[in-house]
Amino acid sequence: LLSEGQVIAGAVSDLGVALSFPLSIVNMPISVGISPKLQRIDTYNYIANANNFSANDFDDAEYRNDETRFNVDVGFAIEPLNGLMLGVSGRNLISQDVKTNEVEGRQFTYRVEPLVTAGVAYDWSRLTVTTDIDLIENKKFKELDGTQYWRVGGEVRAFDWMSLRLGYRHDMKDSTTNIYSFGSGFTFGESFLLDFTGMFGSDEAIGGVLQTSYKF
Repeated sequence: LLSEGQVIAGAVSDLGVALSFPLSIVNMPISVGISPKLQRIDTYNYIANANNFSANDFDDAEYRNDETRFNVDVGFAIEPLNGLMLGVSGRNLISQDVKTNEVEGRQFTYRVEPLVTAGVAYDWSRLTVTTDIDLIENKKFKELDGTQYWRVGGEVRAFDWMSLRLGYRHDMKDSTTNIYSFGSGFTFGESFLLDFTGMFGSDEAIGGVLQTSYKF
């Protein structure tokens, strides 16, 4: 029996601090932000064929690898008109390459590369509309195709403590399916935020996000 299957995956976990510095040029508000952070990069390379497959082996340590590195994000935003915001962000400015464990003679390289994104947003009293675009391709695995996204979304602040959101994401490299998203955000007091997001797309793509944040 020669049939076999392979799973390769990568994940990045960030732990950092976000700092921002307000400025003003010709009476135009400008914000500069920087976020130094530690990153844990996990990789996974699993191969099984019909002759040796065992469900107990799926999460064995021989298929998993992780490394911890330092990285930094930088952002810049300007408000030329009241309510209109233009911005550019650079994430993961220090390139990182982490190799998966070698399994049956096959090995891959997971890449954390700089990603530069430009965006624009317009904010009305209770409605915000945004769009942004990746200026360069984002290639997660050296041996596989990369992605380059264009996104558009909107938020309605139904109440002072609750927001409703809709979004759409298109991959200009056609490596991944187009994604539609919907969600809501809740504010507790002056500092604590809680966001829920659901996502779906073609080819049975489905996902969800739960995000919390605390401002001080």
